[in-house]
Amino acid sequence: MSQNWKVKLKQIDQLEDQSHLIQLALNDSVSVIRFHAIQKISNQHVLCELALSDPNADNRKLAVSRLTDNDLLTKVASSSPDWWLRKLAISKISDQGTLAALIKKDPNKYVRLEGLKSLTDQQLLIEVFMNEKANECKSAIVNKLTQDSLLTLRLLASQNDQFHILNALRKFRQT
Repeated sequence: MSQNWKVKLKQIDQLEDQSHLIQLALNDSVSVIRFHAIQKISNQHVLCELALSDPNADNRKLAVSRLTDNDLLTKVASSSPDWWLRKLAISKISDQGTLAALIKKDPNKYVRLEGLKSLTDQQLLIEVFMNEKANECKSAIVNKLTQDSLLTLRLLASQNDQFHILNALRKFRQT
């Protein structure tokens, strides 16, 4: 570890100037320097840019964890090549329509399952179910549906999907 690196790290700890922190986060060649700068950046657009472009995975993850803007989280959730980063981004999105759109589009079932944790709109859950291929996701959906929504879904679903719905309906009969 060079002295220059140690000095720069101490300077970042005391630095409050956002423009200087942004320059370090975007341009420094040492990933740990960028990481410490990202910890102090508040500019949501810069955090989004770093989430999508920093060469270091930990830095991208930190940038997403600091994002709070729903539109920028949606951008990361829809365009990051890293499934685990899309999963983190989708876990922070609250807009039901956006969640449903992202769940329908994402090729990775773990990202979709994460999004399903926050999706509560019954109609959107039914729409997502109708497009879903993975049995694990279908089961997660039917477990979130009300009895009325399950009955609606039963009318719409294919014969192959009936077992998911019937199993979920049984839980209402047992209570």
